[in-house]
Amino acid sequence: MFKYLSSIATIITLALTTTGCQILVDNRVAGKTPVVVVPASDWDKMREAEMRSSIERDIADAEPVVRPPIIPIEGSNLIQFSNRTDSNLAGCSTIGILEVIHKGTMDEALIVLRNEAYRLNTNVLVPYAMEQEETDDIVFAKIQIEARMMKCPLQLPQGT
Repeated sequence: MFKYLSSIATIITLALTTTGCQILVDNRVAGKTPVVVVPASDWDKMREAEMRSSIERDIADAEPVVRPPIIPIEGSNLIQFSNRTDSNLAGCSTIGILEVIHKGTMDEALIVLRNEAYRLNTNVLVPYAMEQEETDDIVFAKIQIEARMMKCPLQLPQGT
């Protein structure tokens, strides 16, 4: 019985004393580089500085990509933007919803929106959602525009 209790006491003591230990697996060649232990906050700062210098070097080495210009389709400039109330009063019918996601400028996103609306035979767009993510000097803005496509009669009926 004493042997049994001493075994349990030894296991518990060993478990309690080793739970706070960390194991270091050292794959270095002996004598080549020292082991340096730093706090996590310092490690994050060192890693961030290393990554920043690497990114800056990669950006400096990269050649800028020339994007082709976005050209409006002939006739797409006739597509009008309106609100839903005025469009319904004018006798317009809803065709569907058009969503455009574009990386670039807002003007380019509107040209893409109008080109797609023209391609889908729409003459009025009613925008109801527009979102732009933050921009910086390197990456173009991600612009998302959602608009209701409406087809309106070419001429409104005139009363007498």
